[in-house]
Amino acid sequence: MSERAEKLKAIWNELAPDERAELFAYFESQQGTEDNDDPGELSDEWIDEINRRVKAHENGETTGMPADEFMAKMKAKYG
Repeated sequence: MSERAEKLKAIWNELAPDERAELFAYFESQQGTEDNDDPGELSDEWIDEINRRVKAHENGETTGMPADEFMAKMKAKYG
């Protein structure tokens, strides 16, 4: 990872959860803008990754968690 990215990671870790959420939403809105892609479309790499994860779950290589349990854990951790 580049030195600039490492600096950004350090700054990210100092942000409050609501600041992280706001920044994440901004980054997400910027996806695809560099290549004039539709930001609403998934890249081939993301589609491949999603398919890989679904297959791993279907093959019993991973376990799931109920959404309400996940959300409770995230709320406890990040507020």
